[in-house]
Amino acid sequence: MKKTVFYALLCALCFMSCSNEEPIGEKAYVDLGLQSGTLWCNQNEINPNDSKGLYTYEEAKSEFGVSKIPSSAEWEELFDNCKRQWTGKGFKLTGPNGKSLYLPASGYREWNGTMTYEVGVGGFYWANGTFGTGYAYGIRFTEYYLDTKSGMTDNYLKSTGGAVRLVQRK
Repeated sequence: MKKTVFYALLCALCFMSCSNEEPIGEKAYVDLGLQSGTLWCNQNEINPNDSKGLYTYEEAKSEFGVSKIPSSAEWEELFDNCKRQWTGKGFKLTGPNGKSLYLPASGYREWNGTMTYEVGVGGFYWANGTFGTGYAYGIRFTEYYLDTKSGMTDNYLKSTGGAVRLVQRK
């Protein structure tokens, strides 16, 4: 019961802090009309054990499995083929078929868990795949910056706290 109340309060706070966000509604997978046929969840997953709802890579991998976490190629396809509109606290992405989803600027938590940065101005989302033993891929953005060092994603310490957006593949 306490966990449910905490989760409900966390969701409400996240929603209120993103006042420029589109209404979320019920969780669902959205077909944006991308060539791969990948369906994107219309909401971030919320970690009830983290004050900002963020996950380390290992937590995300354990909770959802890497097959549900977008690949670097899927992130690239999303940002390359969708119209991006900065709403003040994240991106509204509209696909070729006119359907859209919202990626809030949920910030990120430093690898050692001490500080959270860029909430409301930048986003960090995990991609599936690792680099060496201590790093995993992710994508980072602000209104003016999209991480494109190695394609669309770069490597980050697995202990960094990031947002998780799930996908379904056709």
